[in-house]
Amino acid sequence: MRGRSLLEVAAVFALLEALRLAPGVAELQRWETRALGASYFAGILMVAVPVVAVVVSKGSLEDYGLPVRSWARSLSRGLAGYMWLLAPNLVLFFAGVYGLGVASMPVSLLVSGVTLLALFMVLRRLASPGPPRPRRDLALLVLLAASPLAVSALAGSLSLRLVSTLVWELVFGGAAEEILYRGYVQGRVNEEFGRPWRLMGVCFGPGLLVSSAIFGVAGALGTATRMGLGGLSLAVGVHGAALGLFYGFMREATGDVGASSVANGLNEAVGRLLLRAVS
Repeated sequence: MRGRSLLEVAAVFALLEALRLAPGVAELQRWETRALGASYFAGILMVAVPVVAVVVSKGSLEDYGLPVRSWARSLSRGLAGYMWLLAPNLVLFFAGVYGLGVASMPVSLLVSGVTLLALFMVLRRLASPGPPRPRRDLALLVLLAASPLAVSALAGSLSLRLVSTLVWELVFGGAAEEILYRGYVQGRVNEEFGRPWRLMGVCFGPGLLVSSAIFGVAGALGTATRMGLGGLSLAVGVHGAALGLFYGFMREATGDVGASSVANGLNEAVGRLLLRAVS
C-alpha cells in the first residue's frame, strides 16, 4: 500500500507519546526530572521503540543510518555542524537579553532563517571534508562539553543534577533523538519513497521533510507538556522543523546518524546549559 511508511512512523510516534504519558511512566519521568534534571527512562524509550520497530519490520539497520561507519569522521563533521549552529544560538542569546525566545514567532522565523543559512554553510563544508583529526576533535569535544560545568563552578552553582542533565543532553538529547527522527523516521520513509531530489550534491526525499515536520511537532508538544495547553506554540514548532532540516541534511550528507548526533547533543547540552549557568 502506497504511503504505508507514513502510517507506520505516525503509529510509532503516537505509541512513543502514549508511553510517555502513561500514568506510571509520567510519574517516573517527573521524579527523574526533579532528581536528575531529565528523564533517562524517556531517553531509553526514544531508542528502544524505533529499534524494535525496525527489527519487527525486518529492516536493515544500515538502511536506517544506525551503525556509525567511522566515529572519527562523524565526530569531525558533527563538530563542524555544531560550530555553524553557534550563529542561530547567538541570535537566541541576544533575543533572550530582551526577554524573547523561540515562542515568539518573529524570533522563531529569524532564528530558523539563520539556521537554514548555517545549513547551507555546513553542506558546503561537508562537500569537501578534510581528513579527521581524532585527537584534536576529542579535545575540542571535551572542552565544549565541560564548559557549562566550568562556568557553573565559577558561579557557585555546580551540582550533580547539572552534571546529570549534561550527560542526558549529550547522550539522549543527541543520539537518541537522531536514532528516532533521522534514523528511524527519515530512513523508513526513504525506504518507500527513495531520495529523488538533490541539493548541493546531497540526495534526499520525502523522508527528510517528514522527519523534520515530526521533529517540529515534538518540540511544540514538549513545550505544551511543560507549560500546559497554552504552551502549544506554532513558533516553537517552526524552529524545531528548521533544526530538523539541519540535522536531516547532515544525516543524508554523511550516510549515518553519527555526525548529526554530535551536533544535536552539543547544541542541546552546551547552548542550553551555558545559558542556564550565566542567567
